[in-house]
Amino acid sequence: MLNIRAAKRAEYEAVKDFYDSLIDSMENSPFHPGWEKGIYPAYDYLLDSIKKGQLYCGWLEGQIVSCMIVNHEYNEGYRALKWSVNPPNSQLLVIHALGVDPRFSGRGIAREMARSVIALAKEQKIPTIRLDVLEGNIPAERAYRAVGFQYVGTVPMYYEDTGWTNYRAFELLLPEQEAPATIDDITIREYRPGDCLEITRLFYRTVHTVNARDYTEAQLDAWADGHPDLEAWNRSLLAHYSLVALKGGRIAGFGDIDESGYLDRLYVHADYQGMGIASALCGLLEASVSGVLTTHASITARPFFEKRGYQVKREQQVERKGILLTNFVMEKSPS
Repeated sequence: MLNIRAAKRAEYEAVKDFYDSLIDSMENSPFHPGWEKGIYPAYDYLLDSIKKGQLYCGWLEGQIVSCMIVNHEYNEGYRALKWSVNPPNSQLLVIHALGVDPRFSGRGIAREMARSVIALAKEQKIPTIRLDVLEGNIPAERAYRAVGFQYVGTVPMYYEDTGWTNYRAFELLLPEQEAPATIDDITIREYRPGDCLEITRLFYRTVHTVNARDYTEAQLDAWADGHPDLEAWNRSLLAHYSLVALKGGRIAGFGDIDESGYLDRLYVHADYQGMGIASALCGLLEASVSGVLTTHASITARPFFEKRGYQVKREQQVERKGILLTNFVMEKSPS
Protein backbone atom coordinates (compact mmCIF):
# COMPACT_ATOMS: atom_id res chain seq x y z
CA MET A 1 0.00 0.00 0.00
CA LEU A 2 1.33 3.44 -0.94
CA ASN A 3 2.32 5.50 2.12
CA ILE A 4 2.22 9.22 1.39
CA ARG A 5 3.72 11.67 3.88
CA ALA A 6 5.71 14.90 4.08
CA ALA A 7 9.42 14.38 3.55
CA LYS A 8 11.78 14.81 6.50
CA ARG A 9 14.87 17.01 6.47
CA ALA A 10 17.06 13.92 6.76
CA GLU A 11 15.50 12.55 3.54
CA TYR A 12 16.68 15.42 1.35
CA GLU A 13 19.43 13.39 -0.33
CA ALA A 14 16.99 10.54 -1.03
CA VAL A 15 14.53 13.01 -2.58
CA LYS A 16 17.29 14.63 -4.64
CA ASP A 17 18.44 11.20 -5.85
CA PHE A 18 14.85 10.29 -6.72
CA TYR A 19 14.45 13.28 -9.04
CA ASP A 20 17.92 12.84 -10.59
CA SER A 21 17.21 9.18 -11.30
CA LEU A 22 13.75 9.99 -12.63
CA ILE A 23 15.14 12.58 -15.04
CA ASP A 24 17.75 10.10 -16.28
CA SER A 25 15.12 7.40 -16.84
CA MET A 26 12.86 9.75 -18.81
CA GLU A 27 15.56 10.99 -21.17
CA ASN A 28 14.18 9.12 -24.19
CA SER A 29 10.54 9.13 -23.14
CA PRO A 30 8.06 10.60 -25.66
CA PHE A 31 6.33 12.23 -22.68
CA HIS A 32 9.37 13.85 -21.08
CA PRO A 33 8.23 16.77 -18.86
CA GLY A 34 11.31 18.78 -19.78
CA TRP A 35 12.92 18.65 -16.33
CA GLU A 36 16.69 19.06 -15.93
CA LYS A 37 18.87 18.02 -13.00
CA GLY A 38 19.39 20.83 -10.54
CA ILE A 39 17.40 23.27 -12.69
CA TYR A 40 13.87 21.98 -12.30
CA PRO A 41 13.13 21.02 -9.74
CA ALA A 42 16.08 23.02 -8.38
CA TYR A 43 17.91 21.45 -5.45
CA ASP A 44 17.39 24.49 -3.21
CA TYR A 45 13.69 24.43 -4.15
CA LEU A 46 13.49 20.81 -3.00
CA LEU A 47 15.26 21.56 0.27
CA ASP A 48 13.18 24.67 0.96
CA SER A 49 9.97 22.74 0.24
CA ILE A 50 11.02 20.00 2.67
CA LYS A 51 11.74 22.59 5.36
CA LYS A 52 8.29 24.11 4.84
CA GLY A 53 6.56 20.72 4.95
CA GLN A 54 5.43 21.11 1.33
CA LEU A 55 7.27 18.19 -0.29
CA TYR A 56 5.48 14.86 -0.14
CA CYS A 57 6.83 11.41 -0.91
CA GLY A 58 5.03 8.21 -1.78
CA TRP A 59 6.72 5.18 -0.24
CA LEU A 60 6.25 1.63 -1.47
CA GLU A 61 8.26 -1.48 -0.71
CA GLY A 62 10.60 0.55 1.50
CA GLN A 63 11.57 3.12 -1.14
CA ILE A 64 10.46 6.45 -2.55
CA VAL A 65 8.43 5.82 -5.70
CA SER A 66 6.88 9.27 -6.11
CA CYS A 67 7.40 12.87 -5.01
CA MET A 68 5.54 16.14 -5.42
CA ILE A 69 5.49 19.67 -4.03
CA VAL A 70 2.21 21.20 -2.85
CA ASN A 71 2.05 24.89 -1.97
CA HIS A 72 0.14 28.11 -2.65
CA GLU A 73 2.44 29.42 -5.39
CA TYR A 74 1.82 29.44 -9.13
CA ASN A 75 3.44 30.53 -12.37
CA GLU A 76 2.64 34.05 -13.57
CA GLY A 77 1.07 32.50 -16.66
CA TYR A 78 -1.86 31.40 -14.50
CA ARG A 79 -3.07 35.00 -14.39
CA ALA A 80 -3.96 34.85 -18.08
CA LEU A 81 -6.36 31.94 -17.57
CA LYS A 82 -10.06 32.02 -16.73
CA TRP A 83 -10.42 29.93 -13.58
CA SER A 84 -13.80 28.91 -12.17
CA VAL A 85 -13.04 30.58 -8.83
CA ASN A 86 -10.34 33.06 -7.83
CA PRO A 87 -9.68 32.83 -4.10
CA PRO A 88 -6.61 34.42 -2.47
CA ASN A 89 -3.40 32.41 -2.75
CA SER A 90 -3.81 31.11 0.78
CA GLN A 91 -7.07 29.47 -0.29
CA LEU A 92 -5.75 27.39 -3.17
CA LEU A 93 -3.28 24.54 -3.50
CA VAL A 94 -0.95 24.07 -6.46
CA ILE A 95 0.72 20.76 -7.35
CA HIS A 96 4.28 20.93 -8.71
CA ALA A 97 6.84 18.39 -9.92
CA LEU A 98 4.76 15.26 -9.40
CA GLY A 99 6.89 12.39 -10.63
CA VAL A 100 6.61 8.61 -10.43
CA ASP A 101 9.43 6.08 -10.68
CA PRO A 102 8.82 4.45 -14.11
CA ARG A 103 9.51 1.03 -12.59
CA PHE A 104 6.25 1.46 -10.71
CA SER A 105 4.20 2.93 -13.56
CA GLY A 106 0.78 1.50 -14.27
CA ARG A 107 -0.09 1.11 -10.59
CA GLY A 108 -2.13 4.28 -10.26
CA ILE A 109 0.49 5.98 -8.08
CA ALA A 110 0.11 9.43 -9.69
CA ARG A 111 -3.62 9.23 -9.07
CA GLU A 112 -3.08 8.29 -5.42
CA MET A 113 -0.69 11.20 -4.97
CA ALA A 114 -3.25 13.58 -6.50
CA ARG A 115 -6.00 12.14 -4.31
CA SER A 116 -3.88 12.82 -1.24
CA VAL A 117 -3.80 16.50 -2.23
CA ILE A 118 -7.58 16.46 -2.56
CA ALA A 119 -7.79 15.03 0.97
CA LEU A 120 -5.40 17.74 2.18
CA ALA A 121 -7.53 20.44 0.56
CA LYS A 122 -10.65 19.09 2.23
CA GLU A 123 -8.89 18.97 5.59
CA GLN A 124 -7.72 22.58 5.22
CA LYS A 125 -11.04 23.70 3.70
CA ILE A 126 -9.27 24.83 0.53
CA PRO A 127 -11.80 25.34 -2.30
CA THR A 128 -9.63 24.59 -5.34
CA ILE A 129 -6.49 22.82 -6.55
CA ARG A 130 -4.52 23.84 -9.65
CA LEU A 131 -1.67 22.42 -11.71
CA ASP A 132 -0.13 22.59 -15.16
CA VAL A 133 1.17 19.95 -17.55
CA LEU A 134 3.64 20.38 -20.39
CA GLU A 135 1.67 20.24 -23.63
CA GLY A 136 1.86 16.70 -25.00
CA ASN A 137 2.32 14.93 -21.66
CA ILE A 138 -0.71 12.72 -22.20
CA PRO A 139 -0.13 10.22 -19.36
CA ALA A 140 -0.03 13.05 -16.81
CA GLU A 141 -3.23 14.57 -18.19
CA ARG A 142 -4.94 11.19 -18.07
CA ALA A 143 -4.00 10.68 -14.42
CA TYR A 144 -5.28 14.09 -13.37
CA ARG A 145 -8.51 13.82 -15.32
CA ALA A 146 -9.12 10.43 -13.71
CA VAL A 147 -9.37 12.01 -10.26
CA GLY A 148 -11.57 14.91 -11.36
CA PHE A 149 -9.32 17.68 -12.66
CA GLN A 150 -10.78 19.70 -15.51
CA TYR A 151 -8.95 21.44 -18.32
CA VAL A 152 -8.90 25.25 -18.05
CA GLY A 153 -6.76 26.38 -20.95
CA THR A 154 -3.36 26.40 -22.63
CA VAL A 155 -0.96 29.27 -22.07
CA PRO A 156 2.76 29.89 -22.60
CA MET A 157 4.68 29.82 -19.31
CA TYR A 158 8.33 30.31 -18.46
CA TYR A 159 10.20 27.71 -16.43
CA GLU A 160 13.96 27.48 -15.96
CA ASP A 161 14.16 24.06 -17.61
CA THR A 162 11.92 24.59 -20.62
CA GLY A 163 11.99 28.34 -21.22
CA TRP A 164 8.81 29.72 -22.78
CA THR A 165 6.65 26.70 -23.58
CA ASN A 166 2.94 25.94 -23.82
CA TYR A 167 1.44 24.37 -20.72
CA ARG A 168 -2.06 23.02 -20.23
CA ALA A 169 -3.66 24.10 -16.96
CA PHE A 170 -6.13 22.10 -14.90
CA GLU A 171 -8.22 22.75 -11.82
CA LEU A 172 -10.26 20.73 -9.38
CA LEU A 173 -13.02 22.29 -7.31
CA LEU A 174 -14.02 20.75 -4.03
CA PRO A 175 -17.69 19.60 -4.22
CA GLU A 176 -19.05 22.35 -2.00
CA GLN A 177 -17.22 24.90 -4.17
CA GLU A 178 -18.26 23.64 -7.60
CA ALA A 179 -19.06 26.42 -10.01
CA PRO A 180 -19.23 24.72 -13.42
CA ALA A 181 -19.55 26.56 -16.69
CA THR A 182 -23.10 27.78 -17.23
CA ILE A 183 -25.12 29.10 -20.13
CA ASP A 184 -28.19 30.74 -18.67
CA ASP A 185 -29.66 27.87 -16.64
CA ILE A 186 -27.59 25.17 -18.35
CA THR A 187 -24.75 23.63 -16.35
CA ILE A 188 -21.90 21.71 -17.97
CA ARG A 189 -19.71 19.26 -16.10
CA GLU A 190 -17.63 16.17 -16.79
CA TYR A 191 -19.29 12.81 -17.32
CA ARG A 192 -19.86 10.46 -14.39
CA PRO A 193 -20.62 6.74 -14.63
CA GLY A 194 -24.02 7.35 -13.03
CA ASP A 195 -24.98 9.38 -16.13
CA CYS A 196 -24.66 6.45 -18.50
CA LEU A 197 -28.23 5.14 -18.55
CA GLU A 198 -29.77 8.60 -18.99
CA ILE A 199 -27.29 9.41 -21.74
CA THR A 200 -28.17 6.29 -23.73
CA ARG A 201 -31.85 7.13 -23.43
CA LEU A 202 -31.17 10.67 -24.65
CA PHE A 203 -29.15 9.23 -27.54
CA TYR A 204 -32.02 6.95 -28.59
CA ARG A 205 -34.66 9.68 -28.44
CA THR A 206 -32.50 12.25 -30.23
CA VAL A 207 -31.67 9.89 -33.09
CA HIS A 208 -35.31 8.87 -33.53
CA THR A 209 -36.63 12.44 -33.47
CA VAL A 210 -34.03 15.03 -34.51
CA ASN A 211 -32.35 12.80 -37.11
CA ALA A 212 -35.62 11.39 -38.43
CA ARG A 213 -35.88 14.06 -41.12
CA ASP A 214 -32.69 12.82 -42.80
CA TYR A 215 -32.76 9.04 -42.32
CA THR A 216 -35.27 6.25 -42.86
CA GLU A 217 -36.88 4.33 -40.01
CA ALA A 218 -34.73 1.29 -40.82
CA GLN A 219 -31.59 3.43 -40.67
CA LEU A 220 -32.64 4.98 -37.36
CA ASP A 221 -33.30 1.54 -35.87
CA ALA A 222 -29.88 0.34 -37.00
CA TRP A 223 -28.25 3.48 -35.57
CA ALA A 224 -30.02 3.30 -32.19
CA ASP A 225 -31.88 0.07 -31.46
CA GLY A 226 -32.86 0.89 -27.87
CA HIS A 227 -30.72 -1.91 -26.39
CA PRO A 228 -27.40 -0.23 -25.55
CA ASP A 229 -24.45 -2.03 -24.03
CA LEU A 230 -24.13 0.16 -20.94
CA GLU A 231 -20.75 -1.27 -19.98
CA ALA A 232 -19.31 -0.48 -23.40
CA TRP A 233 -20.83 3.01 -23.37
CA ASN A 234 -19.43 3.78 -19.93
CA ARG A 235 -16.01 2.42 -20.85
CA SER A 236 -15.91 4.57 -23.98
CA LEU A 237 -17.06 7.74 -22.24
CA LEU A 238 -14.52 7.30 -19.45
CA ALA A 239 -11.74 6.74 -21.98
CA HIS A 240 -12.57 10.06 -23.65
CA TYR A 241 -12.95 13.59 -22.33
CA SER A 242 -16.74 13.54 -21.94
CA LEU A 243 -19.09 16.33 -20.90
CA VAL A 244 -22.77 16.48 -20.02
CA ALA A 245 -25.08 19.50 -20.07
CA LEU A 246 -27.70 19.67 -17.33
CA LYS A 247 -30.94 21.62 -17.19
CA GLY A 248 -32.98 21.40 -14.04
CA GLY A 249 -31.04 18.34 -12.94
CA ARG A 250 -31.81 16.56 -16.19
CA ILE A 251 -29.21 15.70 -18.84
CA ALA A 252 -29.94 17.90 -21.84
CA GLY A 253 -26.94 16.97 -23.96
CA PHE A 254 -23.57 15.27 -24.01
CA GLY A 255 -20.43 14.99 -26.09
CA ASP A 256 -16.99 13.40 -26.02
CA ILE A 257 -13.62 13.74 -27.70
CA ASP A 258 -10.49 11.59 -27.61
CA GLU A 259 -6.86 12.61 -27.22
CA SER A 260 -6.27 12.68 -30.98
CA GLY A 261 -8.93 15.36 -31.48
CA TYR A 262 -11.62 13.00 -32.78
CA LEU A 263 -15.00 14.34 -31.66
CA ASP A 264 -16.90 11.09 -31.30
CA ARG A 265 -20.42 12.01 -30.14
CA LEU A 266 -22.41 15.21 -29.71
CA TYR A 267 -26.13 14.95 -28.98
CA VAL A 268 -28.70 17.34 -27.53
CA HIS A 269 -32.09 16.23 -26.26
CA ALA A 270 -34.95 16.88 -28.67
CA ASP A 271 -36.64 19.13 -26.09
CA TYR A 272 -33.63 21.42 -25.79
CA GLN A 273 -32.66 22.06 -29.39
CA GLY A 274 -31.74 25.61 -30.40
CA MET A 275 -30.61 26.73 -26.94
CA GLY A 276 -26.88 26.83 -27.68
CA ILE A 277 -26.17 23.62 -25.80
CA ALA A 278 -24.42 21.88 -28.69
CA SER A 279 -22.24 24.95 -29.29
CA ALA A 280 -21.31 25.18 -25.62
CA LEU A 281 -20.42 21.50 -25.39
CA CYS A 282 -18.53 21.55 -28.66
CA GLY A 283 -16.55 24.63 -27.66
CA LEU A 284 -15.36 23.03 -24.43
CA LEU A 285 -14.52 19.75 -26.13
CA GLU A 286 -12.56 21.50 -28.87
CA ALA A 287 -10.64 23.55 -26.31
CA SER A 288 -9.50 20.41 -24.49
CA VAL A 289 -7.19 19.28 -27.30
CA SER A 290 -4.70 20.85 -29.67
CA GLY A 291 -4.18 20.21 -33.35
CA VAL A 292 -6.60 19.18 -36.09
CA LEU A 293 -10.14 18.28 -35.01
CA THR A 294 -12.09 15.56 -36.80
CA THR A 295 -15.61 14.20 -36.63
CA HIS A 296 -17.95 11.95 -38.58
CA ALA A 297 -21.02 14.15 -38.91
CA SER A 298 -24.49 12.95 -39.77
CA ILE A 299 -26.51 14.60 -42.54
CA THR A 300 -28.39 16.42 -39.78
CA ALA A 301 -25.28 17.65 -37.98
CA ARG A 302 -23.26 18.66 -41.03
CA PRO A 303 -24.56 22.30 -41.17
CA PHE A 304 -23.78 22.78 -37.47
CA PHE A 305 -20.17 21.73 -37.91
CA GLU A 306 -19.77 23.75 -41.10
CA LYS A 307 -20.78 26.87 -39.16
CA ARG A 308 -18.02 26.06 -36.68
CA GLY A 309 -15.38 25.98 -39.41
CA TYR A 310 -15.28 22.26 -40.17
CA GLN A 311 -14.78 21.21 -43.79
CA VAL A 312 -16.06 18.06 -45.47
CA LYS A 313 -13.21 15.79 -46.50
CA ARG A 314 -15.39 13.05 -47.91
CA GLU A 315 -18.85 11.52 -47.81
CA GLN A 316 -18.99 7.91 -46.67
CA GLN A 317 -21.38 5.05 -46.10
CA VAL A 318 -21.11 3.26 -42.77
CA GLU A 319 -22.79 -0.05 -42.06
CA ARG A 320 -24.88 -0.68 -38.97
CA LYS A 321 -26.52 -4.10 -38.70
CA GLY A 322 -26.46 -4.53 -42.45
CA ILE A 323 -27.96 -1.08 -43.10
CA LEU A 324 -25.96 1.70 -44.77
CA LEU A 325 -26.01 5.21 -43.32
CA THR A 326 -24.50 8.34 -44.87
CA ASN A 327 -22.19 10.59 -42.89
CA PHE A 328 -19.34 12.99 -43.57
CA VAL A 329 -15.72 12.95 -42.47
CA MET A 330 -15.07 16.56 -41.44
CA GLU A 331 -11.97 18.38 -40.21
CA LYS A 332 -11.21 21.67 -38.54
CA SER A 333 -7.69 23.07 -38.55
CA PRO A 334 -6.28 24.95 -35.53
CA SER A 335 -7.09 28.64 -35.65
